Amino acid sequence: MPGAVSFQLADAEHLPFPDATFDTVTCAFGIRNFVHLEQGLREMLRVLKPGGRLLLLEMATPDSPLVRPLYHLYARRIIPLLGHLLAGNRQAYTYLPASIERFPKGSALTAILQRCGFDHITHHKYTFGVCRRYMAVKQ
Repeated sequence: MPGAVSFQLADAEHLPFPDATFDTVTCAFGIRNFVHLEQGLREMLRVLKPGGRLLLLEMATPDSPLVRPLYHLYARRIIPLLGHLLAGNRQAYTYLPASIERFPKGSALTAILQRCGFDHITHHKYTFGVCRRYMAVKQ
């Protein structure tokens, strides 16, 4: 059926699609788990049509010195505790805030997107910067 959406499991660093296939590529709360970030971003660029858009949604540590300590308390103590109590897996929920803290955010991620070949990059913060949206265009 034309226009139908299908879901496929694929390696983000080696996408099984021809060049210039998609109008939009999105990734929500997953790009920080790429083993080779720039390779994954270049693959996203490759499969985008000219004029196509990339939309990323990702977690980050807040910039505000007022909010950051509260965030760290929640992320480093409460999330792992809840992971242990509710899912029986403290390790997975300790990994989550650690991966968020290590991942580039704001202008650092914008520079990486530029280096990978994206243009017209915008970045917007939500919830004091805990969640961030990045949009970019393939020329």
